This record gives sequence, C-alpha cells and structure tokens, in this order.
Amino acid sequence: MSVVMKYFVVDAFTDQPFGGNPAGVVLLDSDTFPEEGLMLQIAAELRYSETAFILRHSVNEFTLRYFTPKAEVELCGHATIASFFLLHQKGLAFGQCLCHTLAGDLNIKVGEKVMMQMAKPRIEATLNDTEEIYRALNVKDYCPAMPVQVVYAGLPDIMIPLPDVDTLQTLQPDMQAIADIAKKYEAVSFHVFAFGNDGLHSPCARFCAALRHSRGVSHRHGQRLADLLPPTVRMSWQRSRMFFYPR
Repeated sequence: MSVVMKYFVVDAFTDQPFGGNPAGVVLLDSDTFPEEGLMLQIAAELRYSETAFILRHSVNEFTLRYFTPKAEVELCGHATIASFFLLHQKGLAFGQCLCHTLAGDLNIKVGEKVMMQMAKPRIEATLNDTEEIYRALNVKDYCPAMPVQVVYAGLPDIMIPLPDVDTLQTLQPDMQAIADIAKKYEAVSFHVFAFGNDGLHSPCARFCAALRHSRGVSHRHGQRLADLLPPTVRMSWQRSRMFFYPR
C-alpha cells in the first residue's frame, strides 16, 4: 500500500529562512506510526539533528516521535516548537494542546507563537573532573563557580558554565573531543552558557556530539522569552514522498 508522507523543513527561533534551529517535520495521514526503521531512514536522509513525526488525534491532541540520523530520542525541544508552528500554519492545531512523547506528556500553547512546557529536568550527575571538558572547548585556566552537570530534560546534556559572553562567542571547540567526552558520560551534547550583563538572559551554544548524530552540529541562540520569534517554514510545499510499508 502506498502512503504519502509530506515532510517539511522548519526553522525554529527565527523569522528568517535558513536561520535559527532547523528541524525535519513529517506529517502523517495515517492513525499509526510507520515502522521504526523507515522513520530512521527518513531522518537519515533529511540529515537534520532531529526529525519529528506527528500523529494527529484531534486539533488539540498529538503524539510526536523524534529521530536523529542514528537513533530515536525521547524529546527534542526545537523540533516540537517547529512541529506545532507548522500544524498551526496548516490549520491543524489551535489553542492549548496536549503532546504525547516518550519523555512524558507536554502542554503546548499554539498560536502565532508556540509556547512549550519543557519536561521536568533532573540532575543525572555532577562532574568533578572538568579539565578535559574545558580543554575540548579550548577554554584555558578556568575554574567554574557553578557545577558542571549532566542534566536530563528529555535528552541528557552536559551543562557547562563559561566565564563571560565574550568567551562563549569566540569558542573554538574540538568536536571530536566533545563527541568522545559526551559518549563517556552518555550525553548527547555540550550545552555551554554564560550570563549576560543585563541579567535578563543567558546566551548559550549547544554542540551536539556524534554519539547519536551522523555529524557534529552546533546550535547557537540567545535565550530570552520575549525575543523568541515564530519559526519559518522553508521548502515546505515542494517536498513529498511516496513510501510503501505494511499497515
């Protein structure tokens, strides 16, 4: 049986095409997910850090699954934002929505802007030996006042404080070293941050390791709620594929 699955490229956290954090988004017309192997193949072909697959139950209830080019993951924040913005643009989601994920159920407020309830974070480990971590970032002679921790909020990330924003903006990371350290601690990324001078926001960068991805991908954005812009859908009406799989 042939099943059409339309896929989209959606840039989250920007109002400009090719900006922000891109994600693959696949709209399913069926009432079940395709086989896991097929979803993994699609994610590998799209080659974004995550691709979200959307199963629609109603205009207010959805189930999302997320795949990197290497494996399924429990949750991806920017792919969730991208998915619900696309659903709203297509007239398929409105107002307060419930999103089922492997990380738990999330409340999503859908409109011109999408507001997402994050999964409750938990600290997996506090890392006392940080020398190799800062060496991988090429940050020298820095003893952090805050702890370096592995934190889980759908995906395990190593949260790494930096001395200032200038250090963050001029980082020259060793991506292979980051991949090796992330694998050692069973994390998917380095999430480095510094506090801004205005005290209102903390610019950050996320360096995704090769542990679950086919390539190292860096995402940089400043986090301040008032500054979050609607995602941009690009190449959205140009791409659809015909796939064959058993029902």
